[in-house]
Amino acid sequence: MNALENLAKQYRVRIVSKRAERRYGGRALSYGYTLEYGDTLVFRRCIEYSVTVDSLIRGDYAYILLAVAEDLTTPKVPADLAIAYSSSGATPPEWVYRLPHQEGVLFGVGISLPYRHIDDAWANSAKQARREIALNLLAQKSYLENERVSDAGTVYSKWSEGQTEITIAQCIIRARWYDPKEQLYYTLAEYKLSQ
Repeated sequence: MNALENLAKQYRVRIVSKRAERRYGGRALSYGYTLEYGDTLVFRRCIEYSVTVDSLIRGDYAYILLAVAEDLTTPKVPADLAIAYSSSGATPPEWVYRLPHQEGVLFGVGISLPYRHIDDAWANSAKQARREIALNLLAQKSYLENERVSDAGTVYSKWSEGQTEITIAQCIIRARWYDPKEQLYYTLAEYKLSQ
């Protein structure tokens, strides 16, 4: 079910997100949420037309790799399909620190803390990557700044908000990386601007 949901969200998902930040006295507090609304018709087509590419059991977890064609039909999957599985290790990939640059393509990186279940951490990381892309495509931003000057000194504070509500399609998960030292889950998402 997780694989089907991931396929459907890469095909089309509605993202509603709001993030607010308050800075004052050298401190910063952030608040926010991100909601994703999938299309049930897309999900049903993924159930009907997806094929199993590979699967494995590792420890207490079972993994399955599903594929569906871009038009939500049964794909032609070659036997030697090269798949980049989630990787981990001490050396992070370049995209963790610097987004790739490609003409006509937006990239987003999502980072998640660990959850009780590993699939929840990966799902949150992917959701954050899609949110970053959504905020780059369509965002409403507002700011409120306040500066108080008195004999005791100057106190500066700033409140900023960013929000988006947009449907994105064909937003593909390109890579994942797990940082075992910091226990962080990274996901790189790609969105072609022609979509």
